[in-house]
Amino acid sequence: MRRGFTLLEVLIGVTIFAVAASALIFVSSKNVERLERIDDTIKGIYIMKSRIYGLPYNDTDGFKIVESRANLEYGIVEKSFSVNKDGRHLFTFYYYEKE
Repeated sequence: MRRGFTLLEVLIGVTIFAVAASALIFVSSKNVERLERIDDTIKGIYIMKSRIYGLPYNDTDGFKIVESRANLEYGIVEKSFSVNKDGRHLFTFYYYEKE
């Protein structure tokens, strides 16, 4: 009676393991990218809120906020804040107030 695996069985097993490991690495790297984007969005929200309320926030960390203002009817002012980081658009926030 033979014991052990043949070379073909070992190669098939290693190939299956390599494919599964590469898929796992790909999925985990995508999760890291998503977490970085979520972290950037949260930091952008803090910076944007500090701009709205006039609070000092010095740690801009590569963020750029473009503010625009439009006067609407009935004394309503629309302020929009476009938040970018390193040339990548994260989100746009619209804020309405009555003058």
